[in-house]
Amino acid sequence: MSLCWNGKGKCDGSKIYDTVNDELLKFAVIISQSNGKWVFCKHKERDTYEVPGGHRETGENILETAKRELQEETGAVKYEIKPICVYSVTGKTRVNDTGEESFGMLYFAEITEFAKELHSEMEKVILMDELPENWTYPLIQPKLIEKYMQIEKQSYSRIQLAAKQTIEYIKNTIKPGMNLLEIRKLCEEKLLELGCRFVLVLGCWCICICRR
Repeated sequence: MSLCWNGKGKCDGSKIYDTVNDELLKFAVIISQSNGKWVFCKHKERDTYEVPGGHRETGENILETAKRELQEETGAVKYEIKPICVYSVTGKTRVNDTGEESFGMLYFAEITEFAKELHSEMEKVILMDELPENWTYPLIQPKLIEKYMQIEKQSYSRIQLAAKQTIEYIKNTIKPGMNLLEIRKLCEEKLLELGCRFVLVLGCWCICICRR
């Protein structure tokens, strides 16, 4: 899946990518939260705010790039990180003087512990309840966050639907005398059939509901 803008902040067509070749991924951007608050960085030379991110260095895979940038720019010590989607930017920008389409990977990180000091070009890290108004990259990063929130909402809706369908299936399938392991197996089989990735978590949850 991909987002695509030209350098003027307008969508360059309706390009969507299921995947891109790994060598095309040149950037990593990491949307972050901590204790329910958005994590933003303020550069020493700017009065605006941005999410961590940067260029992929030689020899890195794109996940290593994301982790390095997150650690350097936010001081994150303990965190969980996951990929969200591929995005692309077309047009000349501060970091792309050719104007050609360039690709990056968007990640989300939940940070649970920060270092006491930053050792990078960032002056400070700010935790915000709301998104800022003064963005460093106003044409791109707000769109990336919007896309993240859209994907998360869709994912949550799919999980809710899968759980509901599984519960209904169990209600209609369960037989007297079945033990919890048998019920759990039915849950897992149904969730796999529905394409759910959270088999163990939702499987346990379904068992708890069936027991009540």
